[in-house]
Amino acid sequence: MYKLLSSLAAVGVVFAGTASAAIQVFVTQSSSFEVTAEFDGSLDLTDANLLRSGVRLGGGVNARFNALNFARPANTSSDSVDLYEVLTFPSFGPGQDLTGSNNVSGDTFAINTTFISGSAIGSIGVAAGYQSGDQTSGSQTFVGTIASLGFAEGIYEYQLPNDTVTLFVGDVAPPDPVPLPGAAVLFAPALLGGLALRRKRSAA
Repeated sequence: MYKLLSSLAAVGVVFAGTASAAIQVFVTQSSSFEVTAEFDGSLDLTDANLLRSGVRLGGGVNARFNALNFARPANTSSDSVDLYEVLTFPSFGPGQDLTGSNNVSGDTFAINTTFISGSAIGSIGVAAGYQSGDQTSGSQTFVGTIASLGFAEGIYEYQLPNDTVTLFVGDVAPPDPVPLPGAAVLFAPALLGGLALRRKRSAA
C-alpha cells in the first residue's frame, strides 16, 4: 500500500508540473516600417511584492528606462496597472526615448522601471485588479524598426517569485518544450494499472 501511495504521489507531482503559467511577449518586424508587439499568457503572483497599485501608464516603448507598456497612447488616454517587483530585470536594448504605440488592443500590461524614493526598481505591470492565474493578452504596433525603437534582438526573462515573463525580440524562437512531463502523464494510467496488478498477484 505504501508503495502504491508513493507512486500516486509521484504521479501527482508530474500532473502539477504540467500546469505552468507564464506570459510571453513577442516584438517582431512586421514590415519594413512597422514593429508589432504582442503578449499572451497568465501569471502566478503568489509571493510577488506589490510596489504600486492603480498606476496610470501611457502606451509605448522607452528602451532608455527598459519600459514596454501595452496601453492606450499617452496623448489620448492612459490605463491603470498594478506594478509588481521582479527578481531579474535585464535590459532589452541600448536605449531610446519614448515612442508612442498605435493600434492598441486587448489588456493592459507593462515591463517597466518603477521609481520609489529615488530608487529604480524593475517591475511587471498587470491590469489593475488582475487576479493571479487569469488569462491576459494584447497587442500594439510602432512605426520604425526594432533597432530604431532601441531594442536589441534576443530573449529576456523577468522573474517573479513563482512565474516568469519572457520577452522575445526579433527573429528568435522560443525554446522547445521539454516533452517528458506530457509523456509521463500519458503513461501514468499504465503505471498505476501495473502497480495494482502486481499488488493483486502478491496478495494471491
